[in-house]
Order: sequence, then C-alpha cells, then structure tokens
Amino acid sequence: MDTQNSKANKTIKPRFSGKRVKVPLGSLGKVVTGNTPSKKDERYWATEDVPFIKPGDIDESAVTYLADGTEYIADCAIGKARCVGAGAVLVTCIGTIAKIAVVNCNCIAFNQQINAIDVDRNVVDPQYLAYALKANNTRLKMLANAPVVPIINKRQFESFVLLIHSDLNVQREIVSQFTAIGSQRQKLDGELCHLDDLVKSRFVEMFGDLITNDRGWGFVKLSNVCDVRDGTHASPRYCDRGYPLMTSKNFSQGIVDYSGAKLISFEDYSEINRRSKVDAGDIVMPMIGTIGHPVIIDSGHEFAIKNVALLKTSTSRINKVFLKALLESDYFTHISESENKGATQKFISLGSIRNLMIPDASLNLQQKFAAFVQQVDKLRFKTQQQIEKLEMLKASLMQEYFE
Repeated sequence: MDTQNSKANKTIKPRFSGKRVKVPLGSLGKVVTGNTPSKKDERYWATEDVPFIKPGDIDESAVTYLADGTEYIADCAIGKARCVGAGAVLVTCIGTIAKIAVVNCNCIAFNQQINAIDVDRNVVDPQYLAYALKANNTRLKMLANAPVVPIINKRQFESFVLLIHSDLNVQREIVSQFTAIGSQRQKLDGELCHLDDLVKSRFVEMFGDLITNDRGWGFVKLSNVCDVRDGTHASPRYCDRGYPLMTSKNFSQGIVDYSGAKLISFEDYSEINRRSKVDAGDIVMPMIGTIGHPVIIDSGHEFAIKNVALLKTSTSRINKVFLKALLESDYFTHISESENKGATQKFISLGSIRNLMIPDASLNLQQKFAAFVQQVDKLRFKTQQQIEKLEMLKASLMQEYFE
C-alpha cells in the first residue's frame, strides 16, 4: 500500500509555469440564485423527476459531485425552479457558507441558500473552479459578515475575485492532480471501513447475535460490572480561558473533538470532576442527540463533561475494548432505538445505560477479542497516517495553486 501511494505521489508535479490572473466570479459564467417552488402546489412535488438540492446535500469538508439529492421536484415544476446542468458549480451562500459542489447530472434544481455558476467552459474548467473556491472558503466566509445569519448576496458573489490560471490545459492538469489524490483518499477510506467491518464481524463470530442470543449467554446489568456515571447537568458560567466542557457533539464522531467546546473556570472544572472525573481508560459516550460512538480516553486530557455517559472499566469483570465494541454493535443500536420510539430527539437515560443487559462472557474471552482489535488498530493507524500525508499534500497544492 505504501509503495502504491509513493508511486502515485511521484506522478504529481507540484508546480506550473504560466500566467495567473485575477477575475471576478461573474466573469466565469452566469450566476444563478436558487429558489423553492411553492410547497402549496402538490403537483410540483408529486414525482421524483429532478433532484432538488439543499445545503445539507453538500459536504462541507470536500468538493461534492452531485448526481442525486434527498428531495425532488416534478417536471412540471421546472419552470418555477432555478435549474442548471452538468458542470455547473454550486456554492452555499446563506447559513453555512462555502460548501462547494459540481453538478454531475443533466439537470438539478436548488434552493435559495445556494448560488450556481453556469460555467463558461471556454474560460474555466468546472472542477478547477470548484477547487479554487474550496481553497478560498475562508475568504468567502469572511465576506458573509451578517451578525445573525451569514449571507453572501448575489452582487457580492459575482464580485468575488479569484486568482486562477488562464490556460485551460494547466487547469485540467491541476484537476488531474486533485483527482489522483481524491482516488487515493477514497481507497484509504475504504480500507478503514473494511477494518471496522472486520472488528464487527469478529465480535459476532466470538459472541454471536446478542439480539437473539443465539449462544445462550447469561446476561448481567452493565452497572454490575463497571461504574456508570454521567457528566454535569448544570450550565456553568463560560469563560474566555479555562477548561473545555465537553458535550455529546464533542464525541459524536468517535473521537475527542475539542472544536466548539465552551470553556469553564478551574473552580467549575474541579466541582464537576468531583463526581465525573474522566481518567485514562474510561469510556465516554454521547447520550443526547447522537447516541453511541463511544470513545476510549487515553492519557493527557483535561476536560469536564456534560450530559454524556462515563463508564469506568477498572474492574476484573469487563474489558474496555470489548465494552466499546458492544456499544458499537447492532445489539446496542437495537436497544437504544427501541427506547426512542416516537421521540423527537434521540436520548438514552443514565438509568437505561446502567440497566443495559450485557453477556456475562469470561474476561479471558473478552481479552482475546481485545487482542484481535489491537492488531487491527495497528493497521488502522498506518492507514490514517497515509491519509494525513495525503491531506497535507492536498493542502500544500491548494495553497500553491490558488493563494
């Protein structure tokens, strides 16, 4: 895998000579602001003829290629909608700013939070323009300076200036570089998914289908084999400096994510941690909004928690790796979903977590499973390192070509 990536990276030439020019977006094609056909006329929404794109359909972290959507309009609504075809570049301009997409189908409609550039292909390659906009997303966000709802109006958008290569062949060669990086990233992401599936398959292989209990396990309450707590329910006063107060959103991706965490004073941090101190080896798990995605905490973290579950596994009856896998299993999903029937927001109570029935598997069997996971984690670490190198290369090329 390393050899393949090194070969692929050698094909990527880092520099291009040639003229770069400053141009306003309005000179690169026709700018169209989206709209929404009337919801009162059911005919407009009766059939799934044309994808109707909203900001939620566009990825924030990368250029999205749109061939479909999550909502549709009927052919009879096309005259009431704003539509563009293949090669148009979409940019979110209200709310979440600078999500970028390239249309990859014959026709789509889009709502009023999105501006589309119906690209003049004699001037700019659509994918090149998308990457140029992605590289300048910070500048676009600064342009949307409304205090409540960020917004870029059509005039501002058309006047937004980009520095681009004037040679179409250079543009296409640059696109090919980013395409190569994207293909490598997609392959590595697939390897990570395969490793995740490998762990889940091994869990079922060793412990069976816990929903049907086809292995005939005896079950015990989770609270009988580990200490189950949660974070504070209070709302401390937030500070400009201090210690992070972490909530469900800071663990929702299965990692410790400090972005957006509020800061609290040392006094509040100490008070919360009298009851809910997070130690190395503990498991923290979202329980409101997002349920599951448990994280095993390593050393060196100083934060307090609010409205998240805290599981301390320092007993002789439970292995933290086994417990994390159980909380990621279909069994736990089945239980948490059954508790949320009819609920408007996903939530699992601390009592339900404490009363969660888990298989009374021997510690020796749990440890065998943990040893397997440890070997898989070594492969995952190597793959993640390769992803980080790719992202560093991509960021370097973005800076060189577009800034």
